[in-house]
Amino acid sequence: MLKTSKLKSTIAALLVSASLAGAALADAQRIDIPAGSLLGALETLAKQANVDLVYQDEQVKGLKTRGVSGELSAQEAVIKLLEGTSLIVRRDPESGAILITTRGTSGPEHQETTSSLRDQIDEIVVTGTNIRGVSNPTVPIIQYDRKDIEYSGSRTAQDFLQTIPQNFAGNSSLYSGRAINPFKSATNNSGSTGVDLRGLGAGSTLTLLNGRRIPATESGEFVDVSTLPLAIIDRIDVQTDGASAVYGSDAIGGVINFVTRRDFTGLEVGGSAGSVTSGDKRDYQGNIAGGFGWGSGSAVLNLGYTDTGKLAMADRPFIGQSDYGTLPGGDILPDEQLWSGYASIAQDLGERTTFTVDALYTQRDHESTTSMYNRAQHRVFSIDNLFVTAQLNSDLTENWNVGVFADYGANSLEESENKVLNTGQNFRLFLFENDILTLEGRVSGKLFDIYGGKISVALGASYREEGYRDASPPNGRFDPDITRRVKAAYGEVMVPFIGVDNEVPLVRQLQLSVAGRYEEYSDFGTTFNPRYGLFWELVEGLGVRASYSESFRAPPLYNVGNRPQLAILGLRDPLYTGTPDPRLPAGTVYAAAIYGSNSLDGLTEETADSITLGLTFEPRSLPGLSAELSYFEVTYKDRIQFVSPDLAAGNPAYENLIDRSPDPAYIQSLIDRAQSDDYLLFYSGVFDVNGNQLPVVASDVQVFFDTGTRNLSSVDVRGTDLSVKYSLDTSFGHWSFGFNGSLLMDYKVASSPQVPPTEGVDQIYRPVEFKARGSVAWSQGDFTVFTALNYMDNYIDTLSNPAQPVGIASWTTVDLTLSYGDTNNRRNDWLDRTRLSLTVQNLFDKDPPYVKTTDGLNFDSTNASPLGRFVILRFTKGLL
Repeated sequence: MLKTSKLKSTIAALLVSASLAGAALADAQRIDIPAGSLLGALETLAKQANVDLVYQDEQVKGLKTRGVSGELSAQEAVIKLLEGTSLIVRRDPESGAILITTRGTSGPEHQETTSSLRDQIDEIVVTGTNIRGVSNPTVPIIQYDRKDIEYSGSRTAQDFLQTIPQNFAGNSSLYSGRAINPFKSATNNSGSTGVDLRGLGAGSTLTLLNGRRIPATESGEFVDVSTLPLAIIDRIDVQTDGASAVYGSDAIGGVINFVTRRDFTGLEVGGSAGSVTSGDKRDYQGNIAGGFGWGSGSAVLNLGYTDTGKLAMADRPFIGQSDYGTLPGGDILPDEQLWSGYASIAQDLGERTTFTVDALYTQRDHESTTSMYNRAQHRVFSIDNLFVTAQLNSDLTENWNVGVFADYGANSLEESENKVLNTGQNFRLFLFENDILTLEGRVSGKLFDIYGGKISVALGASYREEGYRDASPPNGRFDPDITRRVKAAYGEVMVPFIGVDNEVPLVRQLQLSVAGRYEEYSDFGTTFNPRYGLFWELVEGLGVRASYSESFRAPPLYNVGNRPQLAILGLRDPLYTGTPDPRLPAGTVYAAAIYGSNSLDGLTEETADSITLGLTFEPRSLPGLSAELSYFEVTYKDRIQFVSPDLAAGNPAYENLIDRSPDPAYIQSLIDRAQSDDYLLFYSGVFDVNGNQLPVVASDVQVFFDTGTRNLSSVDVRGTDLSVKYSLDTSFGHWSFGFNGSLLMDYKVASSPQVPPTEGVDQIYRPVEFKARGSVAWSQGDFTVFTALNYMDNYIDTLSNPAQPVGIASWTTVDLTLSYGDTNNRRNDWLDRTRLSLTVQNLFDKDPPYVKTTDGLNFDSTNASPLGRFVILRFTKGLL
């Protein structure tokens, strides 16, 4: 039966005056509806906007919405509420009624689909599930919309990511290449920025663009988000549990999905200028976006330029002398330029089929001078990034959809200068290339009705090729061209045991989610990863979710292509008790050892088990409030780690890698293999007490170090997240409150299975125990004030003097944004469709907590920033 949200009959709704309906649809007004039941949200919208909505009862029952907030027309608000569902909006041009239907549902004889409805016609990008048009309530997701991004005043994607408490800057930040960090696990020469959820490593967080996998940068260990222009991003979804059952490799710490603007109509220009208040760093941005539609399709185009100036070490007095010698003139932040071009085109191919193409090209130029080891080293990089994805989606029936996807991405990093300015010495220049090709087919839909509703499923298969090329001058150790081939098959089912139409006491909804993914790799074998999730809504607005998942990370191609090396040389082994070789210096043994970024046996996948428990609270009695408390555990093992013979000697963690009575026949077989097999390289350098090189004799080898890079270490993390949002209208404007905090209870690290784990939380260069960000926004008419407080807990320096750890202070900063105007508001003065804003980051100019470091930075580069107070003026103007 058709009904309206005001419980009027269909006939009455369709006979609403066209003029009144048109005015209600067109006039923008303040809409504020929290996430929760779609049915309740539509009823609330009808009251707030005084508009009639027409839909079929069975089409909205049991569906959820992410909510909507902002100055919107009723039609725009409906579109936002329906994101993540299979429903679309149609408008009857005669009556102006808003009709909510599924694709293919027959409606009025005359139907109109505007360009602003484009995201309802395209495949909806829903993070955490492969089932089209539905969200998975068992998946913990923190979502940031475009208003959150604008309020933050962030200049770049990496700038915004640092406001997320669950993210750890770690080894993939602008400062990591400059810092001397003993826990560094990723190569980052070019100031790239990755996402590192839970501090598990940037390579252990999967980064997506519109739900699709994009290529990594440099040595292929993580995706560089600094190549993603913030101007094209519509929202950012952060999934905070393991997701290999849905997406495959890398999704151990979670997933971050950047969703681009696809529903923009008109012409818009924007720009900004920013500066530190202490120093010479200046940033500038310019952007132009255009969107238009035609009867059966639409297009969005965006061009952007960002210039971020360098921050000199001399501008930060707390930066001092390195223990390795520091020369004047170095930079703490580089000079960079980012050029970007983005296009998205959608075309209907008949009533039920849509074809879309998204393309992004960026070029990031990086120039920096570092001062250490008594040299001023000047480096220049250029990073080019291309990503193109094509999608064909067709509704086979009202309940079934088939999608075909083809993606290609390429990232190249070329170094044009690596020179020591004070000596003229030139170093080897890097040239890395990463690319990825994905072909995928997927079918999703609803099987049949059970007691709580329809069972939803998705089935799919994909083929992926990943390439890595090191075109740098050859060093003999690396296969310059590596290709990995991955075949995958996956499935997912969502079973509603109890739904809102047949709720029982204390069980309003009960839903099970099961997903699994099988992958076959050309270089290390096969893997299967399941995920099980359960959502239980006790009463309306109060829910409990739980999940268990298994995830993995494939070995980086840099490691796969790196040849291990057998070295015969003199080494120290404090635990050797055999007869000394009289030819060698005292304390030295005649040794054979494996070096390099691989091992004799090769590498296999890293694996993880994740458990999450969550409590969600969205009371209908208090509209605008939503809260979620989550508990998480991740057991991450078989992590890839480099072990040198020097590190292994005398270390209990690596005792099983050392053989102090090696079989001469085995040693000889390794020597023969190294001299005949391209995979194993060979080096000999054993010298006697007089400096004469000794011959290679297998029977002379006293100790064998089976070291190199191996699947050895583990980390176990445990903690809780709390996120709260609340918004309300008062006689003194509209208020929005937000809080996101992460408490890390354990971060236990073991360098091998041979030793017990040690606690790493609250230690320098590791994640701190507690991080949080709270915000308040107030708006009245066109004027908005937004302020946020960022807090990082105190912790300790265990490296400077392990016997007497030194405390590192907590760090609290405040951000402020003032804005006026709206690009959707038409007026008769120079502010027509204009938004102006002033942002001050780190309002009170708080220096990062001081800690004496060997690199002379004197702050923890993984947890803090030396930027200081930064002021940004920004404008955006709609032209069409």
